Amino acid sequence: MNAALGLAALAQTPADPLRACLASAEQQWKRGHSGPAILQLTACAREFPRSPSPHLALGRLLKNQGELMKAAAEFQTAARLDPRSPLAAGELGLARMMSKDYAGALEALRGAAKLAPRDASILFSLFQCELELKQFDASAETAQRIVHLSPAVPEMFNRLAAEQVRAGDYRHAVSNLERAATLDQADPLTRYNLVLALFKAGETARALAAAEPLRTPESAEVENLLGDIFEKLERPLDAVHAYQKAAELAPANEDYRFDFILEMVKHETYRAAILVAERAMIDFPQSQRLRLALAIALYLDQQSEKAASVLFEAARYFADPAPLLPTLVLTVEARHERLDEAESVLAAYRASHPDHAQALYLSGRLAVAQDEPARAVPLLARSVALNPQDADAQFQLGLAYEHLGQSQAALERYREASQLNPDSSQTWYRLSQTLRILGEKEAAAAALRRFSDLHRRENERTEVVRFLYQAR
Repeated sequence: MNAALGLAALAQTPADPLRACLASAEQQWKRGHSGPAILQLTACAREFPRSPSPHLALGRLLKNQGELMKAAAEFQTAARLDPRSPLAAGELGLARMMSKDYAGALEALRGAAKLAPRDASILFSLFQCELELKQFDASAETAQRIVHLSPAVPEMFNRLAAEQVRAGDYRHAVSNLERAATLDQADPLTRYNLVLALFKAGETARALAAAEPLRTPESAEVENLLGDIFEKLERPLDAVHAYQKAAELAPANEDYRFDFILEMVKHETYRAAILVAERAMIDFPQSQRLRLALAIALYLDQQSEKAASVLFEAARYFADPAPLLPTLVLTVEARHERLDEAESVLAAYRASHPDHAQALYLSGRLAVAQDEPARAVPLLARSVALNPQDADAQFQLGLAYEHLGQSQAALERYREASQLNPDSSQTWYRLSQTLRILGEKEAAAAALRRFSDLHRRENERTEVVRFLYQAR
């Protein structure tokens, strides 16, 4: 049985042949006889060619069946027959929205809103359409009109803010969330979203002020966000405490545990990070990124052999080990052990992913580490061709050329790498040495001075911590 569509109510007079026709079609539809109902409404439209009602009724029935283009055509006919009817224009707008013709829907709904400026349902459809078209200023005005009609509807501004956040327009999202919070001061979700929008908009101090009142003994989500805020404010101790509290309040939340570990790694409390990561692996045995976090903490704590063991085990366990591979290569390079085993893992991955730029780069890097530059060059050249913006691949290709005695080719790669990543001390050092070999003494001295301003250990640490941020 189908639900009633209210077709008989569309008749313009309470008792006439048209009403009887529409009522009969309604009964056919309620019995599940959609075909006869459509035929009867089509006959009504022919019998009463000046009435919009059969077309409205037919449009509703077709819309209910998902035939949106046909429904829109019927609603458009009804709107033409009665251009002062907000119902026809509103239905046309809805049908067009459902078929994702947002520009056409906007035209119809704006017309309907002019005809019925106090019809909240039409205004709400207009609001939705404006959001779909990212017309945030217009949708804010429409939301305000709805609020004037029904003051207790802060969800208008919440929805508008959500779309603005999705589009990266945090400043306007803040404004609309403030409106929503004013309308419903007791809604914790609105106030949390306001804190998040303030943080994303770069208004960190205001975000902190707005977040503090939201803290409760159960507010894990607030604590985790406060961790981000404290980190941005360069208050690392407060950040660690907030991340820790979030992880304690919500022990089943993997994200909070990972953020806590990441914060400890960032501030070089590696032993504590290792303990938390080991426990997290027990609680979340299927988590690849927690194994990565443990391996990185071990690596930075000068426990490269243990880090490599964690990663080799994980590479065998997970179907897609790609996120683990960069750290795996770093750990085996650190001790210059198990290089062949790492290359076997990479070769197996490349067999099913022949154009994976990072896997090619890592294999080339291992070949350089194994003093096999001739094998490294085609791997690295292919990686650079696939991803020319990868400074690390450019550098390793330069290193392979240098080992082959091809200084000019090496110089081109080092220069490219230095432009892509000007903070890499090792790139500037190799660039200075290659320039010296080629007799460009002044340029070599300048590159060497740049090298002396950078710190290799910090750059290596930054590289490995970056892998954790990528996993977040």
